[in-house]
Amino acid sequence: VALLFNTLVRRGIARTAAQRFVLQLVVAMFAEDIDLLPANTVARIVKDCRTRGQNPFDLFGGLFQQMNNPKPAPAGRFKGIPYFNGGLFETIEPLELGAVELDLLSNDKHEGAADKNWSKVNPAIFGTLFQQSMDKEERHAYGAHYTLSTATVGVQVWGLSRADLVQTGHSNDALSTKMHRLTLALLRVAPLPPAT
Repeated sequence: VALLFNTLVRRGIARTAAQRFVLQLVVAMFAEDIDLLPANTVARIVKDCRTRGQNPFDLFGGLFQQMNNPKPAPAGRFKGIPYFNGGLFETIEPLELGAVELDLLSNDKHEGAADKNWSKVNPAIFGTLFQQSMDKEERHAYGAHYTLSTATVGVQVWGLSRADLVQTGHSNDALSTKMHRLTLALLRVAPLPPAT
């Protein structure tokens, strides 16, 4: 993921646009591996771009738009994609990806970021990824030091995901199991003291 971010920036994509795009991708890959999105959503998009000539700008833009839409898609490629509130998908700047960048996401050797099991990643990594995607001056200027309040994140995740999963037709038993798994993962995160 860091290599994808650096490749985008070297190509001339604005750092903030690359940050947002990569973080949106990371959340999508994590969400699909904890069953909040259909399995292999990102890898299927990459495959369709590589083998069917479809456009990553359009497909990732469409995925992120649907993840930001409280109204579920009634049909089509993004049917069943739940709403992810919380702000990450409020601004969507899809990017054109080249063959190398698509390969970093998914490839025939299953070595891309989307080919990995993101359910094993501690959710705290998202804040760390965001912080590390900033250069030192930018972190200082914004006072960006990642801290996590486990209780706050747990409440936010429960509040947004439970309703959204119910909307997408998950049974109460499946919903409870998924939310319990996610809550337990979040409770294992050790908060850092506030930055001074």
